[in-house]
Amino acid sequence: MPFVLWLTLELGYRVERLSGFISRKLSLSSLADSGSTTDLLLMPLCWLSHLAGASVGRESVAVQMGRGISRVVCECFGLTQDLSSRELLIRVGMASGFAAVFGTPWTALVFAFEWKPEQQEDELGRKSMFTGCGAQALGWASLASALSWFIAHRIFHVSHAQFVFKPQEFNLQWFAFLFVILSFATGLGWVHNKSKIIFTNMLDVFGRKMFLRVLLPSSLLLLFFMNDSNDIYRGLGLNLVDKAFADSSTNGLDIWDPLIKSLLTTFCLSSGFKGGEVTPLLAIGASSGYALADVLGVQTQAAAAVGYPLLFAVVFSVPLSCIALSIEVFGFDQGVSGAVLCLFLLLKNYFRQS
Repeated sequence: MPFVLWLTLELGYRVERLSGFISRKLSLSSLADSGSTTDLLLMPLCWLSHLAGASVGRESVAVQMGRGISRVVCECFGLTQDLSSRELLIRVGMASGFAAVFGTPWTALVFAFEWKPEQQEDELGRKSMFTGCGAQALGWASLASALSWFIAHRIFHVSHAQFVFKPQEFNLQWFAFLFVILSFATGLGWVHNKSKIIFTNMLDVFGRKMFLRVLLPSSLLLLFFMNDSNDIYRGLGLNLVDKAFADSSTNGLDIWDPLIKSLLTTFCLSSGFKGGEVTPLLAIGASSGYALADVLGVQTQAAAAVGYPLLFAVVFSVPLSCIALSIEVFGFDQGVSGAVLCLFLLLKNYFRQS
């Protein structure tokens, strides 16, 4: 739908102008903006972005919606000046939204306390998971996460993909693959973050010239998606995930697919589409594992499971959340390798900061 593509870019750019919300930042980063007016707009804008085929995620509908509801509660009960209450409610809202949409309550709980804004200092400050995290906040966030998951998946029967496959045997070939994919994910994470800066700076040349800022990205995306073979890169990236976990070694994914998906995601976000990066990053990671497994001759499904949380951990610096994600989605037997690599990233971050 080309007209939706243009409309989405137009709406995204107008939201930026009206609210000061910068599209190159993740929707999650706007959690630190206590004056943001985009909370209620993000859900329809994210839906329009997906309708247009933009390569963006959906955590703007989940985590940001939870944050917005938390802010409303703070205002209704006069808690806007109580920073500790604001932080508690915002983290509760983040955990609730994440668990409801992604179906991973334990990961949602860990992520709500581990993730922190990169540059802003406000009610979330620069606190990591174990800094300023009281038992009260942890308890309420646990309850909210579990309750949201129960309502979404037991009452409304929202379903998620189930990944069942034979675990990979631990041998020299598998350890070589783990080393290669960790190195590849680290490099691709650097490219992903760098491309956000490059694309944003390129589009900033147009400044407030809305016509040019909308025309150039939409034209490039329209040309890109005119080729039917590029349909695999549309939307969240679930097509890549399905191919990576299919019981076949002839799905046609190669090493360029995760790179193209990464660049397309950062380009869409920089252009004004509303959404996030979590789901695309999971798709990029899974397709990376599949492509490398094809080259190194290891089991493709097990390799995709290793890559699934890895790029998310690298880009967001949330290795604890990704350890929980790997175990929660794939089970201990199938998810242990991915969890071990995320643990390595956790130790790497710890020694870098110390």
